[in-house]
Amino acid sequence: MARLLALSLLFCSSIFSSCSSFPELEDPGPSLTAWGAMMSLGGEMKMESPNNPPQQNPFQDVSADFGLDDRDFGAGGTLAWGDGFGGIEVSYLRWVTARPSQTDRPEFNFGVIRGGNEIQSELELQQMSIEWIQTLIRTDELAENLTVRLGAGVSVDHNEYQIILRETSGSAPLQRQTLTMSDDFGIPMIQLRAEGEMRPFRLRLDLGYMQGKFGDFDGTFLDVALTAWWQAQRGIDLFIGAWIYTLPTAGTDAGLNYVLDTSMSGYIFGIRFEL
Repeated sequence: MARLLALSLLFCSSIFSSCSSFPELEDPGPSLTAWGAMMSLGGEMKMESPNNPPQQNPFQDVSADFGLDDRDFGAGGTLAWGDGFGGIEVSYLRWVTARPSQTDRPEFNFGVIRGGNEIQSELELQQMSIEWIQTLIRTDELAENLTVRLGAGVSVDHNEYQIILRETSGSAPLQRQTLTMSDDFGIPMIQLRAEGEMRPFRLRLDLGYMQGKFGDFDGTFLDVALTAWWQAQRGIDLFIGAWIYTLPTAGTDAGLNYVLDTSMSGYIFGIRFEL
């Protein structure tokens, strides 16, 4: 996390040095957004089992085999400088899903977890991101009382992702498998933003994309959010929408290779205050 903060400071300084006045922003200023996410995990994952050589295992569903599909709440916050559309945003999210009173039974081995044994599962994601959006087009000529904005920019997302599986049945000793994954210095993403506003309402689409390997994360990364906004009063906005964020990983733990083809999806909602 400290490395991302250092990278974020460098990122911000480069932006301010190249665009110190933000001529495209409308009455820019600071804002604070408190938001939440009701998310669930989807996809499949596999991991080799200890043997000589390591035993290859097939993909298994995160829902049917590991029970990691509960829709749980995550708390987030965003500190921004801009006009509510373009500018710089720094965000944080912590999301945990666990089933302490429920067990599941994977069909095949997964690391030291033995297929057929009952398990309890837990997942935690911590995400910190910094994003810059530049307004490219702003027009109110398409329809009466309608303002359309288009923007583009970049972001860096730092993810710390942990999955814990514990056996609750089977022959002793009962096993525990922990995977801790990180993207090291963050995942850079290309960002696009489109918005239509008919006061006091706005509809916004955010799309982020990147492909590559960043630490333990490897694959195609998509960050898509569709949100509806309502200006409750001057300086206060409420929003609700849908969000999907892909989390493909591939790495090695204790000499055993694993692959997770997963994504989280669900609903987001919050309130934004101009400061």
